[in-house]
Amino acid sequence: MRYGMIGLGNMGGAVLKGMLVSGSFAQDEICGFDRLEAKCASYKAAGVKISDSIEGTASGSDVLILAVKPQQMPDVLNEVKKCDMSGKLVISIAAGLAAEYFEKQLPGARVVRAMPNLNAVYREAVTALCAGASAGEEDLTAAEKIFAYNDKKFVPLGLAIDETVSIYTMDLARTKRYGEMKMVGCVCVDQPSPCVQF
Repeated sequence: MRYGMIGLGNMGGAVLKGMLVSGSFAQDEICGFDRLEAKCASYKAAGVKISDSIEGTASGSDVLILAVKPQQMPDVLNEVKKCDMSGKLVISIAAGLAAEYFEKQLPGARVVRAMPNLNAVYREAVTALCAGASAGEEDLTAAEKIFAYNDKKFVPLGLAIDETVSIYTMDLARTKRYGEMKMVGCVCVDQPSPCVQF
């Protein structure tokens, strides 16, 4: 399986680092891209494969993670649309953009929307996942693996969705598929963070 990450900022970088340290993904399976050369250089120095374009990242990936700000997404999707995304899994962490938006932009792609919180930087995050109409349970499972960040100090935390959780998952309450979302996350066993206690 080949994974592409477009956007290596705070959230995209946290997700990428989580994937690398989880032990569930081989380093050569992951390719990243960011328009800021400094971001690319730091990950390249750490041994991450860096693509030279959005289009290259999208075309070379079976699973594409879009980790850019909502206002940047139209420009990014204009590049992604140059590739055939049919049958590929596209995961977006952009706030405020529903799965349906990506399904219209990328016909044939299977879309999952993910809302991690900033605690992902510390590997103590809660992430809400929502499958679009084109995605199935296997796509949610694939997304859950990406956002689990598990190692022997962390355990998965299954949560019911309520207003308390929505505070920590940013705009969960504004999502149309509120009742269909799935929660994944991690709590440090040794020293739980107050940000993930409910």
